[in-house]
Amino acid sequence: MEFVAFCQFFEDIRHEVGDTYSLIGLRGDALVVERFPAVLPKLAIQVVLKVPEAAIAAAVFVSISIPGGPPNMAVGSIEMGQIEAFLASVREDPGTEFARFTLMGMFRDFVIPEPGRIVVSVDAGAGPQRAGSLLIKAA
Repeated sequence: MEFVAFCQFFEDIRHEVGDTYSLIGLRGDALVVERFPAVLPKLAIQVVLKVPEAAIAAAVFVSISIPGGPPNMAVGSIEMGQIEAFLASVREDPGTEFARFTLMGMFRDFVIPEPGRIVVSVDAGAGPQRAGSLLIKAA
C-alpha cells in the first residue's frame, strides 16, 4: 500500500479556542443548487492521508477539479520540511511505520459553472489518487 487518502466536504471550518477545529455541516454525496453557474458562499474540504513513512515523497499535493473548470487545480501541499517535523514530533501509534496527515481548506464564493462532480485528488509521490468527490446537481 502506497497511501490511503479520503476527503469530506463541509459548510464551514471554525478555529476554536484551545487550537481545535469544528467541522460544520457535513455534506452528503450530493449538493442540490437552484441554477448554474452556482456560487457556494462557503465550501470546506478536509483531506486525510495515511502513508507509510518509507513512501513519503518530497511533498504531498492536493488538487481539485470542478465541473466546467480546469482539471487538477492545486489547492495545497505539505512540503518535506513540514513532513519531517511532523514525523519527529507525532506518530499515529508508537512503533508504527505510518504517518497520518490532515489538511483542511476553506473556499469562499466557490463558483461551479455546470453540473457534475467536484473531485479531490492527492499525490504523495506515486501519482494522483482520487480522495473523494461531491456531486453538484440542479434542483
